[in-house]
Amino acid sequence: MSATPDARTVEGAVRAYFAALRAGDRDAWLACFADDATLADPVNAPPASGRAGLEGFWDQMTTMFERVELTEGDIYVAGPRAAATWTGRNTARNGKVATFAGINTFEIDGAGRLREVRGYWDARAMLRQVR
Repeated sequence: MSATPDARTVEGAVRAYFAALRAGDRDAWLACFADDATLADPVNAPPASGRAGLEGFWDQMTTMFERVELTEGDIYVAGPRAAATWTGRNTARNGKVATFAGINTFEIDGAGRLREVRGYWDARAMLRQVR
């Protein structure tokens, strides 16, 4: 097992995740994750697991949204874990824009990659804005 990442590595992994989303860079976003990672975003949705699950999550998200802009706020690091506040402004393929906010929790492996991400936000309220 790899060593526990330091606070700078954990924060960097969180920032890279948000930067890749904003850039619309699928490859960079996927590279943020460990091979066995799990993403529950939002937490009450079925999780995406492993590379194939994460690719499917990205593809579904970008089928609906032309642009995904999540901007991280405060990041709180505790060992290999972090929580980050964020605000979102997503543009749907129909041109409508949704603004929303949430909190994500992250677990980072010793290589500085995301092992687990959980998103706490109201997907239904966001989707109502773009329908």
